[in-house]
Amino acid sequence: AHYSAMHNHLETLKYLIEKQHIDLVRRTDETKLPIHYAAHYGSTQVLKYFLQMKLHVLMTDQHGNTIAHEACERNQLECVKLICKMQRNLFETKNLMQRTPLHTVKSVAPISSSTSTEISLGRFGWLEPC
Repeated sequence: AHYSAMHNHLETLKYLIEKQHIDLVRRTDETKLPIHYAAHYGSTQVLKYFLQMKLHVLMTDQHGNTIAHEACERNQLECVKLICKMQRNLFETKNLMQRTPLHTVKSVAPISSSTSTEISLGRFGWLEPC
């Protein structure tokens, strides 16, 4: 499931969930769930599926990071937009270091990055309509 989530293999993931009844709460060594990998690697189809099915969208990793933290950390703009539309409250969530997803963007992204600029404008701009 983790590999499928990382590589946006939606049909494989659906098969594993619906036919094989895999445990989606089983974490990797890093204690991340498949939904964290989908957000981190920009697997928009898989992330949308998880969000629509409301599968573990509020769970955090070992650092208290949500899927919003994961998407923002990697500048996955399309994932950020999906999360914004379907779980906007996650952008207010603080991890164990008391950082919101928007803090994460500012701390890891180069200032010149257009994607990070668009994401970091979130509170002040494009996230508002979500």
